[in-house]
Amino acid sequence: MTQQVQARRRNPGVRRWSAVAVAALVTSTLSAVVGTPAAQAAPGTRTLAYVANLNGNSVSVVDTATNSVTATVGGFAGPISVAITPSGTAVYVANQAADSVSVLDTRSNAITATIPVGAVPQKVAVAPSGATAYVANASDNTVSVIDTATAAVTATIGGFNRPTSLAITPNGTVYVANAFGDSVSVVDPTTHAITATIGVGSRPLSITASPSGSVYVANFFGNSVSVIDTATNTVTATVGGFTGPNPLEASPTGGTVYVSDNVSVSAIATATDTRTATLGGFLTPRGIAFTPSGATAYVADLLNGTLTVIDTATTTATATIGGFNRPFAVVVGTVPLPAVTAVTPDRGPKAGGTVVTLTGTNLTGTTAVTFGATPATSFTVNSDTSITATAPAAAAYGPVDVTVTNAVGAGTTTGRYTYAYPFTGFLAPVANPPAVNHRLAGLPVLLRFTLGGDQGPHVLAPGSPTSRQVDCTTLAPIGAPQPTAGPGLVYNHLTGHYTYTWLTDPHWHGTCRTVDLTLADGTVHSAHFRFL
Repeated sequence: MTQQVQARRRNPGVRRWSAVAVAALVTSTLSAVVGTPAAQAAPGTRTLAYVANLNGNSVSVVDTATNSVTATVGGFAGPISVAITPSGTAVYVANQAADSVSVLDTRSNAITATIPVGAVPQKVAVAPSGATAYVANASDNTVSVIDTATAAVTATIGGFNRPTSLAITPNGTVYVANAFGDSVSVVDPTTHAITATIGVGSRPLSITASPSGSVYVANFFGNSVSVIDTATNTVTATVGGFTGPNPLEASPTGGTVYVSDNVSVSAIATATDTRTATLGGFLTPRGIAFTPSGATAYVADLLNGTLTVIDTATTTATATIGGFNRPFAVVVGTVPLPAVTAVTPDRGPKAGGTVVTLTGTNLTGTTAVTFGATPATSFTVNSDTSITATAPAAAAYGPVDVTVTNAVGAGTTTGRYTYAYPFTGFLAPVANPPAVNHRLAGLPVLLRFTLGGDQGPHVLAPGSPTSRQVDCTTLAPIGAPQPTAGPGLVYNHLTGHYTYTWLTDPHWHGTCRTVDLTLADGTVHSAHFRFL
């Protein structure tokens, strides 16, 4: 007796999955939702896959660049569906064994909320706007509507018949598969009213919305895929030749739909609604997800405990990732790395100890803050945009990048911190800005300063100091900086002073200039002069 006939005789409905039911593949349900399509992962992001381990009560995180598991997060209850927000900062996980949806923060890999929903949730999907998530609750024939900002159910929609799956079109319309009604219900996202009911094949268990403008429905007992035109809400094609198809997923590029078919995965071309390729070698293919570019697909092989990587251009398997516990669903999304945009104050002594505020984005879940290659002495995450950190001691003066790491990885930075010489200003008789010093053109000017002791002969940056003419009223620059002339820099061990002798030009009579002293730590110190 074939596996399909066995399933028919059991009159499969949707229920909580036991190990026996999983092994028998009774009414398996797809749970893979791809986030807002994107060409490639942008700088400052990573493309990650999140895999629901049905028996492991966990979600594994996979780095798609290396096809390796980077983390496994526990605390779920029969996770059967996963969906990622367009921002990539949260994954919604349907817990069929607890009648709830958990929110996994991708920046910390921590569950930040658990939301009660209807009985035996089978599918969760996030609207393109990211503001709303929808949950198909199979056993009480409802769909829960979740406000993602408050992590609370704001509405419960009834009138379905064993809703096992749902899909959301680019304009936000919700299509719900009624497994026991052999139909698909259309839900208005504003009024939450069912506006149409479309007859499809026998036992529709999975549904996906393609950017091509169609909705595809896997009819498990009908051994077919129904194609619904979303403009007319009518079935325009039926693709046959499958054996218990379930689940299926549309590519974010809109050209292909992948269908799990018993022990294989098939590709349907949306332009012709015909099957174009079939890839075998699976034991129990379940959830499917595409990378944002559509170039790669991931298929969860339930009983093999693996994730198969498929090159969609050739429909060939390129890798197999192991280490999962009954992987049932997978989602792929572009997840933002943390970023530091400013450091305040942005300089301090080489001995460290300066308390600074880091401003940035996606700082939640920070596990490390480094100044150059040295960890911060301590840090506190104040919010998703602010961290207070204590600068460590440094081996040398100069600027360093300040980098933050969280569960996504090491972030980007435009914020720098400078281990600065203890320069306290030019010494008398030179007055510091905003004062303007009066000198006779052609006579030397002694620029004296201290750096907290003898820091060696190489405390000036190459080419420093320079001077340039400025407007005598506004001090606005006139022309480009010019190298200064002089005998060089001298350190006096008795006074602890550095002295640079600046040889001025007699032709500067009646003009004003600013001299810029750039130290090897990158800091610039200036003084203004009017030449008589």
